[in-house]
Amino acid sequence: MKKLFVLVALISSLSYSLDLEVSASVIASPNRGALSVANYFRDKTISTNLHFSRANSEHLMLGVGLAYHLLGYNGPYAFHSSDWMIDMGGDGHFWQLDFGLGYQYAFFKHLGIYFEIGYQFYAGNGGYYTYYDEGKLSNKELLFPLGIGILFPF
Repeated sequence: MKKLFVLVALISSLSYSLDLEVSASVIASPNRGALSVANYFRDKTISTNLHFSRANSEHLMLGVGLAYHLLGYNGPYAFHSSDWMIDMGGDGHFWQLDFGLGYQYAFFKHLGIYFEIGYQFYAGNGGYYTYYDEGKLSNKELLFPLGIGILFPF
């Protein structure tokens, strides 16, 4: 149900607003992935994004994110991100779910930066897990990923 809500919010935001933003990560972001396209609506207090997180010979990872910007575009925000991880080896596919906080600031009209920290866990193989390594899901440690990147608002 949560995934359906995110999809409806994303489609709705694209139909009501054209406040777009492209972001590229220096350190892959838990909310924005490595590269994302975001849309802002409701006076830039809510954003949705489509993002690309990772691709190599073993995995492909694509996702969507939703964020609430407490003070508008510049300032702190809370986010949730869902990424679908496809294992190219065919062993399993699962969701990577991130919740966290971030801060963004636009220095100029079309240039800014952001910083994020999140809590990451995985849903797949009939359970919830806190760690993923080399195709294996486990609960051996907790992950709090950081993200730092550049914003290009339109």
